[in-house]
Amino acid sequence: MDQGYGLDSPPMIVVYRLQGLDGEATEELVENLVDDSLEEKDNEEEYKITSVMSECGGLDSLLNIIQRVSDFEVERELASVALKLLFYCCKIRQNRRALLSRPAISILLDKLKTAFPRESLADFAEQLLLTIESIVTEANVCANAGEAEVPTEGYVKQSLDEGLVQLNMFLEKLASPLVRCNPRIVKTVTRILPYLTYGHEKLMEDLVDHFLEFL
Repeated sequence: MDQGYGLDSPPMIVVYRLQGLDGEATEELVENLVDDSLEEKDNEEEYKITSVMSECGGLDSLLNIIQRVSDFEVERELASVALKLLFYCCKIRQNRRALLSRPAISILLDKLKTAFPRESLADFAEQLLLTIESIVTEANVCANAGEAEVPTEGYVKQSLDEGLVQLNMFLEKLASPLVRCNPRIVKTVTRILPYLTYGHEKLMEDLVDHFLEFL
C-alpha cells in the first residue's frame, strides 16, 4: 500500500464489517459526522494570534500600506491582502481598541470614497465597510459602557464640506440596487451613517431629514 506523504507513518488500516454477518456488530454505528464549521466559534480565541499586530507596530504598517494605495485596480493584490489582514485583526477587541487610538476610520473612509462609486471595486468597498463598522461598533460599546478613558483619536472630526460629500455618497449608495440586494451591506452602512455626522449639527439634520419620509 502506498503511504503517500506520511513516509514515516505506518499505513492506515481500514476494517469493513457487514452488519448481521459473523454475529451482531457491537461497535457503535456512526450515521454521519458533525460539521465543525457550523459550530459558533469565539472570535477572541480564534483570532487571538493577531493581538501581536497591536504590539509590534503591525497595525500602523497596515494602515500606512492602505493609505498609500492610490488605485485599487492597479494595486489589487496588495490592497486585497492588507484589507483582509486588517479585517481579521478587527475580530478581537484589543486590536479594535488600538485602532481607535489611530486615524484608522478616517483613512478607511477616504479609501472608501474611491472604491464605493465603482462597481468593479465592490469587493474592496465591502471589506472597507465591514472593517469600519467593527471599529465604530467598538467605540459605541465603549461609550455605552460609560468608560472614562476611551481612545478617540480615530474619530477625526471631518470638515462640514467633506462630511457632506461622505454622507451624500453613503445615502446615494444605500438607494442603489447593488447595495439594497445585499442586506449585510445595508446593515453595515446604517451603522456607519451616525459616525459621519460626528460633530456637525447640520449633517445630523440632513441625515434625519433623509429618513423622515420613512418614519
